[in-house]
Amino acid sequence: MNLQMIETRFILLLAGTAAIFAVITLLLHIFFRKRRYIKYIPCVFTLAFGIYNFVLAFTVETIGFNDIGKAILGIISMVGFTASLVSAVLFDIFAFKK
Repeated sequence: MNLQMIETRFILLLAGTAAIFAVITLLLHIFFRKRRYIKYIPCVFTLAFGIYNFVLAFTVETIGFNDIGKAILGIISMVGFTASLVSAVLFDIFAFKK
């Protein structure tokens, strides 16, 4: 496999992760209209998981390529955090009042 194909697959993985977290935030927004803070729960979890993976990747010495895997999981988590936060804020701004 060439490098361009690997980059394309990684970008598709990140886009899929962003779409999944945006849909989860949308579903939480639809089901919990009265309690608006619930749609921010995926943001908190993915932020904590991303920070945890980055800390492990850059501070703990591991054998093999575990640190690279943790860094990639941190990147994927941060993409999920960003997508979830942006979609939650946009749902709050553009929410229709009934």
